[in-house]
Amino acid sequence: MKKITHWQLIFALFLGFSISTMGQELLLNGNFEAWDDATHPTSWTKVENIDQESGAGLVHGGTYSAKHTGGTKDLGQTITGIVAGESYTLTMWYKVVESDGTDARIWSYWKNSGTNINDNGAELRGPNNSYLDNNGGAWTEYTVTLNAPATANEFYFEVRTYGSAVTYWDDFSFFKNAASSVPAPIFDPIAGTYTEAQTVTMTTPSKTSYDIYYTTDGTDPDNTDNLYSAPINVATTTTFKAVTFDGTDYSQVTTAAYEIIIPVEVATIAELRTQATGSQIYILTGQATLTFQQSYRNQKYIQDATAAILIDDNGGAITTTYNIGDGITGITGTLGEYGGMLQFVPNQDPGAATSTGNTFNPQVITLDEFNNNFEDYEAELVQVLGVTFTDGGGAFENGEVYEITDASGSSKATSNFRTTFWNVEYTGATIPTAPQDIVCLPNSTNAGIFLTSRVSADIVAAPIPPVPVSSKGIIIAGLLIGLVVVIRKGRLF
Repeated sequence: MKKITHWQLIFALFLGFSISTMGQELLLNGNFEAWDDATHPTSWTKVENIDQESGAGLVHGGTYSAKHTGGTKDLGQTITGIVAGESYTLTMWYKVVESDGTDARIWSYWKNSGTNINDNGAELRGPNNSYLDNNGGAWTEYTVTLNAPATANEFYFEVRTYGSAVTYWDDFSFFKNAASSVPAPIFDPIAGTYTEAQTVTMTTPSKTSYDIYYTTDGTDPDNTDNLYSAPINVATTTTFKAVTFDGTDYSQVTTAAYEIIIPVEVATIAELRTQATGSQIYILTGQATLTFQQSYRNQKYIQDATAAILIDDNGGAITTTYNIGDGITGITGTLGEYGGMLQFVPNQDPGAATSTGNTFNPQVITLDEFNNNFEDYEAELVQVLGVTFTDGGGAFENGEVYEITDASGSSKATSNFRTTFWNVEYTGATIPTAPQDIVCLPNSTNAGIFLTSRVSADIVAAPIPPVPVSSKGIIIAGLLIGLVVVIRKGRLF
């Protein structure tokens, strides 16, 4: 048997202690040393505008880094093996070498088996929702410690580069911290935004009875702070920090923030459209009718007798399936704006349709009226008569803009038709060359305002105008009739 020396034993003990205190690395290929090819680092699942980079100053450690070119592009990875209530430390190095003021940002989501964990529809985002410091183009470390919420078993981590910025990423890690033997408290319901007071309980994920201490002033608690003894009524916005204490050791700190926002009631969409954007929650007490929906961001266009609005439900808060023409009552959410388009962002499911088979006759407008009064028609079903496509004879493609004209008053007006709704049935169809009567939903992006038809049936040939009756018209008609008579009698030749 080989003899182990005194120094070898000490080294082995030291090595074992180091490994146990460092915790477990869960992020794969965080140092970007492995690549499937020159544009795809191994194990990273969302890869946009990435190039392999090497050379002095362009890597933080090792041989390679990931060079990220902007234009709102992402680099992401889903981390599995997350344990609810455990503590994790995220570390990353970045270097922004071309800055346009927006630069780079971190996005992350706790998940449960692939689904974002929602607090009444509000996605848990972190660790940082602000832009990363440019720091003069120097390698900069970002690190943060996070506690996995109840039910979390995955963590989606993503870095994003914006605009014309160029960012280098290197030496990422996501460690599970060495756990305390004392289990951390768990909150029920989970932290988040609620529209009514909540009764909050704190428990430990074990059969052993431990004392739980908590604070609400932002400080980390110990056994001199509030001792939890019974469910707590939370009627205003409150942030708890809590630890479990077994008489000797403390657990890791669990933080739970509850935002209580009482909804403002509005009866109509027109009233809703006058409210402020931000965190305030509104409930539309009147019925709205669904006029269009698409899978992209779970978007829905709704309308009542007063106005219309776009529902942008990227978080999937609305789980009920609706059909076009269904009436929906009690939609709840916040207001936001993107690309000049007012958006109603729901925070919960309004439930079953309150009516079916509703229809709206689109309001007939001219392109002049659309161009000059967009907000009066935004998201509302409208119809423009006698529209001519400048690109008639071509084919409709996704996400493209097509110039259109109509006879608005004494002169022609010009505007833009956009295929905003992807993969609708007229995608690939021939663009009409003759004038058309088009039913559209007015929408906007940062590039401008647009008209978009929902289906091919929204685009129909305009009727041919009748020949005006006048003295000249009568004479011409008489001559044509006489010519026909002559031809029928065989006297033309």
